[in-house]
Amino acid sequence: MDSVASDKKWFIKAKEIAPDHVHLLIEYDEQTPICDVEACVQRAKF
Repeated sequence: MDSVASDKKWFIKAKEIAPDHVHLLIEYDEQTPICDVEACVQRAKF
């Protein structure tokens, strides 16, 4: 996820990883649809 965020110029401000879920606080460009961010997060491997 860190490399994807870097490529897309997003900033991961906070990250908490638990065995069964992940919490992320992501700052991204207001022109980017939230569904694009969600799709990247769902495909990411932690």
